[in-house]
Amino acid sequence: MAGIRQPTTGRVDGLDSLRLILALVVVAFHYLHAFPTNTAPDDLGLTPGPRILIFGRYAVEAFFIISGMVIARSARHRAFGEYAINRFVRLWPAMAVCATITVIATQLIDSPGLPYANKLQYAGSMLTLPLLVSDYFGVDWSYWSLTYELRFYLLAGLFFAFFRSTSAILVGVTVWMALTLVALIVHNPLLETLTISKASACFIVGILIYLYESERHRRPVILLLAVGAIALIPMQMMADVARGQAPNPIYWPEAIATTIVIVGIVLAFNAVKSFGPMRGIARMSGAMSYPLYLVHQLAGYVIIAQLIWAGVPPLAAVVLAVVGVLGIAYGVAAFVEPWLARRTKMVLTTGLALLTGSRAKAVPAK
Repeated sequence: MAGIRQPTTGRVDGLDSLRLILALVVVAFHYLHAFPTNTAPDDLGLTPGPRILIFGRYAVEAFFIISGMVIARSARHRAFGEYAINRFVRLWPAMAVCATITVIATQLIDSPGLPYANKLQYAGSMLTLPLLVSDYFGVDWSYWSLTYELRFYLLAGLFFAFFRSTSAILVGVTVWMALTLVALIVHNPLLETLTISKASACFIVGILIYLYESERHRRPVILLLAVGAIALIPMQMMADVARGQAPNPIYWPEAIATTIVIVGIVLAFNAVKSFGPMRGIARMSGAMSYPLYLVHQLAGYVIIAQLIWAGVPPLAAVVLAVVGVLGIAYGVAAFVEPWLARRTKMVLTTGLALLTGSRAKAVPAK
């Protein structure tokens, strides 16, 4: 199609490494602040770390920005069916494995006073689609962000299926920003859901970063829209604070400063396109970040509690829990997920070919 650049196949090593760093920041927030403050039984003797740890929760905003970049590149140059299969294959295999680990850890290991995943949540996570409706269906509290990711995947897939030119995309982004602003001001639940208002500004920033790199002739307009999207991010952060729903409230100056830091970090790591001979380490770091994020919270709480009850000092228990969930994440990323993803893609590709009457051969499992 005229005027549309072909998709690039190269991954950005800087972003792969950043994903693991961000996941570890979230782990630190949960283990050192959220768990001692809100969840841990009193007999564990845990005390919250310094207040600065609460900003680790906003590492998720950086994940959303990266998703905006990746999904814009992926959805724009694929048919909807192919795009949907690729997204499901990226999302489901690790989640199926990690959800199972979480259920085993929280239901089969006796940990009185700790949260656990029920059967309905496990079924919802394994089916994936219920997460579109509500984050209640996540077996782990950290799955809340997957609800917004899934909604964005669906919205982006439908949008890019109809609007592929740069002009159309920019108009669509502008309308999305305007509706997000309205949703953040009026707090209308339906509009908030449709616009994904608690994450949309970050997704939009990611889309605009992608467009800035691929559409040089439209950079002035893209920069102008990016300034507006970045200005919406602190409003997202403060939305729950304004309603009294934030367990760790922050203030407007902190939200603005955090936004600047997040965007700056993503841009800095995005500038590092290749690690050269260390590319393999970057790729594995990126692959580990998703299962680490999925498995670390409730299962990690169980590990910490069990170690402390066994007589391990609290700080050592936290360190050992980090090592443990990193080991699980590596095992899933290096061995289980690739095998399961290949077979999942083969099944879905074959099914799509049958439904559409395509003669294209299914992707073979290796």
